[in-house]
Amino acid sequence: MNFKNFLSIMGITTTGAWIALILILNQIDPTKSGALGFVLFYSVLSVALSGSCTLLGTIYRIWKFKECVVHRVVID
Repeated sequence: MNFKNFLSIMGITTTGAWIALILILNQIDPTKSGALGFVLFYSVLSVALSGSCTLLGTIYRIWKFKECVVHRVVID
């Protein structure tokens, strides 16, 4: 997988996770959903946060290490 595909896939999945989280917050009633609602909420929240942190960390490394090869910055 090249670097452009990595960023594209991470961006799409992170955006999808944030949209799913918003839908879960608006559509699921925690008092009636039971354990399934909490499992969905926390699993989608963890995917959204980890994807956002990964993308922001990658962008920060690219910005900080402009002279390095981008592929090596992401691997290190």
